[in-house]
Amino acid sequence: MLSILRRQVHRRAPALPRLGRLLLEPALLMLLLTLIAGATLLYSLRFELPLLIGHEEGFYNDAPFVHGFHRPEQAEGHARPFRWSQPQAALRFENLPNGMYQLTLLQLRGNQALLLIGHTPIRLDAVDTPRRLSLLLPSRQQAVELGIDAQPLEAPGDQRSLGLALSAGQLSRLTRAGVAAPWRPVAAGATLLALLWLALRGLGACRREALLIVVPVLVALLAAIRADPLRVGLAPRPLLLACLLGAGATAALLLLLPLSARHLGVALEDPWRRWLVLSTAGVFVLALAGRFYPASMIGDINFHLNRFHETLAGNPLLISRHRGIHFPYPPALYLLLLPLVPLAEPALLLQISAAALTALALPAIYLVVRRMTGSDRAALAAALLYGIFPATYMPVWWSFDTHIFAQLAALIASVYTAWNWGKLQRWRIWLGLLALLLLVFLGHFGFFLNMSLLLGLLVVVCWLRLPSWRSQAIALALALIAAGTAAWLLFYSAYLDLFLQHGQSFAAGGMNAVNDRQPTPPSAVLRSILSDGFWRHYAVLPLLLAPAGLALLARTPGHSKILALVAGATFCVSLIFGSLPLLTSSTISTRWLMFSAWALAACGGVAVDYLWRHGRLSRLVALGSVLFVGWWGLRLWLLAMVYYVRPPEPF
Repeated sequence: MLSILRRQVHRRAPALPRLGRLLLEPALLMLLLTLIAGATLLYSLRFELPLLIGHEEGFYNDAPFVHGFHRPEQAEGHARPFRWSQPQAALRFENLPNGMYQLTLLQLRGNQALLLIGHTPIRLDAVDTPRRLSLLLPSRQQAVELGIDAQPLEAPGDQRSLGLALSAGQLSRLTRAGVAAPWRPVAAGATLLALLWLALRGLGACRREALLIVVPVLVALLAAIRADPLRVGLAPRPLLLACLLGAGATAALLLLLPLSARHLGVALEDPWRRWLVLSTAGVFVLALAGRFYPASMIGDINFHLNRFHETLAGNPLLISRHRGIHFPYPPALYLLLLPLVPLAEPALLLQISAAALTALALPAIYLVVRRMTGSDRAALAAALLYGIFPATYMPVWWSFDTHIFAQLAALIASVYTAWNWGKLQRWRIWLGLLALLLLVFLGHFGFFLNMSLLLGLLVVVCWLRLPSWRSQAIALALALIAAGTAAWLLFYSAYLDLFLQHGQSFAAGGMNAVNDRQPTPPSAVLRSILSDGFWRHYAVLPLLLAPAGLALLARTPGHSKILALVAGATFCVSLIFGSLPLLTSSTISTRWLMFSAWALAACGGVAVDYLWRHGRLSRLVALGSVLFVGWWGLRLWLLAMVYYVRPPEPF
């Protein structure tokens, strides 16, 4: 393996000088000049942007710009929320062109204060009634800042240190043309364009293909500058970090993917290799840039940090509370990350691992679909669909890190089963399945239940309906029993009292007695499944393509039938667990809809490939479906990561 890896490195070494020539290609230089000229023009225009002080979520929220402020609150007699500042606080806007800006704010209360504008203080008198403040602020070193130095205000029953109570405002740029664009956003955008161009051209894309990808990215950068320059000013650092790590991921994929494919007996040739590498690296960069962006959703990162530190301190027996119910919280991800603690902070480790685990699902889906169907187009379409599903990014937005780990482990265990069908009784292959199941069972309790039901269904179907595959049913049953027993002895047996308590509560009053909540009407559960689930998780269209793809797999002889069996059983697991909330009037979820994401992508890719091969109209339907799902996923990504508009929790 090391000799093969060494040959791969030497084979790519002569290509390094070529990268310098690619950077000097006229097309790339024109793109960079267009970015600089367009940014200079757009930054010179006036703008008026709302600044919703008191809104830490949603469009034009204040979260990334307030420093030294308390949490938003609502007061009687005021329709809008507001924030109390601490006695020393600031409003800061970074990476804006130099010039004059007007900041308007609504002040509700406050003692005497000094507003610090550069080196010029402005004295404010105490006020008990709302008043409008209108301030002229200069941009210094491409930053606009308003400092607050207020006399502490004492409110009855409030122990906090209070300064000024401020509400909704607006920031306006007054200076006209003739001002240079801030260099950091332009440099970050130029780096993104250059790296994307190098990746495309370096992997063999022609200029036309590269332009088809890079030009829309350039247009998106310029549109972002015009639409919301305040939030563009926050993007340089996270974008550069994500691009740097993405470049490293691309290099690693170029080395490791061909080796893995060759080891597995799958031909991975251009242009399929190129688009698989780029789409995998793109998912990694999108996930990372979103997590690094300072105004993005916080999610459960602090929750996982606390549990990571508990595991690090020698307490892996964790308990979590989800929608009113306590349950075991398996620590497999934390234990696997422990050796990497000397390399990076735990928060960074969790974020990078979440992005990497999300992206690695694409090669896994590509390889299994390519092996089972023999179609490169179907395999790439399946991987791309998974990469653009909004559901793919929802666990990243919410920072459900153990969910991400267990979902990938369950995906690999599922495709491993399909890949090795007919050989599961072999000792080494059976041990590999056992190890994967242990990762799932010790990674996430919900996926433990999902995966157990999946294998149970496969055992029953093979034993009762497919006698020729009874040896596979026996191997699956033994793997399930062995993995479940090991997981119980290693971890879950410590929670026997908790399980008994939940069992008694369930026997006494059903699932809602377990989590001590009022029943949810079935109509509300159904609306949530249709709206938050089918629509916002998958944009519906993949749910329409998947049954057709499953039927195509089932009627195709050979390995395709095995993939159809495993994917169909996966859909049955989702249907069974998805129907439970309707029957129990409880919102407790095993993440059943996310469990089927890989199967939806695989079957959807087969359907897209079928449409692509059957006429121009069918091609338009296939292309339109993929583009619509991609637009929907990118839209929800922007809302969650840039404006902190919460998507539904994945279920």
